[in-house]
Amino acid sequence: MSRLWTEDKLALTQQLETWNDESIGRLGATIIPETDRPFAVYAATKTESERKAWEWMKEHQPGFVFNTVLPDPNWGRVLLRQIGGSTGNMVRRLLKGDKSGMQSPPQWFVNVEDTARLHAIALLDPYVTFERLFAFAARQNWNDVIGIIRKLRSDNSLIPDPPVNEPRDLSNVPGSKRAAQLLSNFLGQS
Repeated sequence: MSRLWTEDKLALTQQLETWNDESIGRLGATIIPETDRPFAVYAATKTESERKAWEWMKEHQPGFVFNTVLPDPNWGRVLLRQIGGSTGNMVRRLLKGDKSGMQSPPQWFVNVEDTARLHAIALLDPYVTFERLFAFAARQNWNDVIGIIRKLRSDNSLIPDPPVNEPRDLSNVPGSKRAAQLLSNFLGQS
């Protein structure tokens, strides 16, 4: 076993081994509405690419540290407007009255700047080794998103209504506590 790949670290990655296998199963379904296909492919490829990366690390045990940052939707300031971005593009479409991005289910969110900070921490902190950092700040649904957009762009009548009686994501994300702790330790922020 590599000097870096210890049994403790292997146990840590297995402890947080939660995969979005539902996305992969959904992609194999015989009928997926065409409007849902891009999101289904996106979710399945994110799941499988990370899983394969961890499998490669375990099999080859290279002499370097590997961490992953797993953000749910990123909301926040756009630095380069010419880059569409996934969730940033959803907001642009909503501002034009296009609600096609609202097919994704209720989930958690994270501020885009916190995602960037977690990537830097995962790269630079010598005590973050072989970890999956779940960048999940809080639960959200489309009612929340539409409410914020309407508050910020109160003059825009094109913003669509959110889904009626939309539930909340009730999942427990144990790995998010580690990410929050790292942001607090590194930057003194919640």
